[in-house]
Amino acid sequence: MKNRIRVAVLLFKNEKILMIKHIDPKTKFEWWVPPGGGLEGKETVFDCATREVFEESGLNVDVQKLVYIRQFISFETAQNNIELFFTGKIVSGKETLANLKGLSDECFVKELRYFSQKELQKLTLFPEELKNQFWKDKKAGFPSVKFLGVQADN
Repeated sequence: MKNRIRVAVLLFKNEKILMIKHIDPKTKFEWWVPPGGGLEGKETVFDCATREVFEESGLNVDVQKLVYIRQFISFETAQNNIELFFTGKIVSGKETLANLKGLSDECFVKELRYFSQKELQKLTLFPEELKNQFWKDKKAGFPSVKFLGVQADN
């Protein structure tokens, strides 16, 4: 099984969180996640977060605080994913998917949108904690880093 580090950034506008819609081209399965992606080469987790957010959203961000760690084991792709979730602040840019042109994620990423807590309830999203616990943690100022556990696709 191959190890992979994925970095994501939790971004807000008007008390709504930015989420990215993915659709698997083979299975047509749809899900939403915060913008992010896999670490490449010798880049730092902060560089990865900045690059991935720009690719998936067109936004330049200030990556701030590590708030969640999640382990996701995919037997389908034979990957053991460690996911790091940071808070971030939008510095500049305009929301667009145009930066994905020619990248491997282009066929998966279909939409970006801001959601309120109430709007998230009806979505298939990862991690699930974004539906409720996240909003409590945000209100408390994310007092500590939380491990969200180990999840698998089977």
